Parts: sequence; C-alpha cells; structure tokens
Amino acid sequence: MKIITIANNIEGNIDGIGKHARLLAEEFKKQGHSVTLVSAKSGMNKWLSLISLKMSIVFLRAIYLLLKQHYDVLTIEYPFREHNPIIILFHIVLYFIAKGRSTVVAFSMHEYDRVFILRRRIIDVFLHFSDVIFVSEEKYIKRFTTHQHKMFLRTIPNHIVCDKTNKLCNKNEFCYFGLISKAKAFSEMISAWEVFNSDNHARLHIISSSDIPHDILLPKSIDYHYDMSMEDAVEIMFNCAFSIVPVLPDIGLNNSSFVSSIQSGCIPIGKFSNELLNKDFIINCPSYELKDFVSALNTASKLSEDDFYTMSKKCVDFGKNFSIGKTAKQMIDGFKINVSNQHL
Repeated sequence: MKIITIANNIEGNIDGIGKHARLLAEEFKKQGHSVTLVSAKSGMNKWLSLISLKMSIVFLRAIYLLLKQHYDVLTIEYPFREHNPIIILFHIVLYFIAKGRSTVVAFSMHEYDRVFILRRRIIDVFLHFSDVIFVSEEKYIKRFTTHQHKMFLRTIPNHIVCDKTNKLCNKNEFCYFGLISKAKAFSEMISAWEVFNSDNHARLHIISSSDIPHDILLPKSIDYHYDMSMEDAVEIMFNCAFSIVPVLPDIGLNNSSFVSSIQSGCIPIGKFSNELLNKDFIINCPSYELKDFVSALNTASKLSEDDFYTMSKKCVDFGKNFSIGKTAKQMIDGFKINVSNQHL
C-alpha cells in the first residue's frame, strides 16, 4: 500500500508522538509498504502554539500530494503539540478530497482524557471525519459509541528497547523517564521524594528531553540526564529497581514511560487505571497527594529481594506485548479492511 503519514515533530526525540510516527513508518516500509511522511516542527513555544499555522500548512502539503497521485491510506498521528483549532477546517477539506480520491483517512489517537480541552474538541471532529480510528484502550471504543464500527485497538509500543538480562536488585535506585509536562505530577513527585529520601539513602534518575521547570529545585539525591541516547537511557533504567510514573489522571496501557519501565524490568510506581490495577507487578498510589505518594515509595523500598525479582520478571514478560512490529501489523490490518471497502 501507499501511505501518507501526518504527524508533528517527526525528527529527533523532542516529541514522543512524532518519534512514534517516524519509527512506525520505518516498520511499515520493512513490511513492504511505501510511506511518505509529512511533518513540521511545531508547538515548541506554548504561547504561540494556539495561533501557529505550521500543521495547517502540513495538511495543505498532504492535499497537494493526494491531488498529484493516488495513495491508499492517509493516517494522522494525534495530538499535535500545536493546538490551533483552525486545523479542523483543513482536516475537513483533506477528508473530502481523500474521499474523492478513494483514499482511506485513518485517525490514530494517542490521548484523549489527559489532553487540554481544546485538543479534545479537535479530536471530536477528527473522529467524525475519519474512515478508520485507532485507539489504545477499550474504554474509548465503549465511550464513542457512534464511532465503534470504525474503531480498532492498537498497542502503543515502546521505542527504547531493552534487551539486557540478569538485572540486579538495586533497591535504592529509582528513575523517572519521559517528558515533563502538566500531564505529569512532577512537582508532587519531587516533594514526595524529598520526604521519602530525607536521609539520602536512595537516588532518583530523571531521564528527559524537557527542561526542569524554573520553580522546582532538585535535591542533591536526584541526577538529571538531559536528552540522552536510547542506549544510555536503557543503561540507566536497567540499573534501577523502580520507575516512578506520575501520570495524570492515571497510568494506562498507552503510556510509553510505563512500557519503557517494565521492559527494562523496573517495577512501576504511580496511580494506575482500572485496566492495570489487577496486575501484580505494580505499586499503586491511590492518589498523588504527599501522604499516598510517600507511602508508595516506602512500599517499594521494603520489598524483599525475592518479591522484587518475581515482580521484575513479570514486568518484562508483560512488556513483550508492546513492540513496533505488533503495532504496525495491527494498523495494516485495519487499513486493509477499509481499503478493500473503498474499492467495493
């Protein structure tokens, strides 16, 4: 199949969804498909992201490509960091041009509950003007009842792959992996860490390509690793026993920090969604309030070595469910069904 993929910030590691789109395209190519990537670096300045037209121009470029030659599928990886609502108009135009060219429009939704309300309204429109929708959680298929007939489940893979073995029980080593944003209880984590680690018996490794907020002062027991290579990030995570994943409102299967953690054998700590609460390899926080957060960190530090190794192995085993190859196959299967229907 010939595929166009729209995403923001495809180059580099500054945006998880952009990086996902790039690596997914590479996997599509390995499976024998042709992929054209259309992207722009956008949303870097939060004050300008509301009025930026960079992604609207990307949609115009995609329209030009559709008019120039035939493509079987056009897929959009969303949300963008830019959130100018004018993108709705460009998407509707793109959708009807694609319909006229017998091109399937696929919408790949990464987040809904955790995104800013304006982005949710944009998603609501995108869901309506799409032929196939990919979601990572069953709850969205149950919630968006009018779109159930065109929804497919697909996993969100981890793009930092750990193939190391013989993990050691370094119970005083913790890590935080991922971007620092309002969708993370980052300041609450730092406050809880200072209480939990008042005697400096443990270390926390923050691995991120985000700047630390100016109003947060990191204690000496925290090491900040900025914009590391995948290999170096894996090395640090593999040497940690636990990974703190303070996602708001809770941690779901679609969270890449969670997946990266368990694939590195780190026992994850955070507030988990209902779909993960029954897993016996997690340490759950009822909330990110100081008392609950500190209690969860204490629970981690008191695990016996036997319990740690048992839970760590279960983390790695569960992490095998998430791979870029599996995600690509799930999406290709969804594409094929809809491409066939277009030609009926």
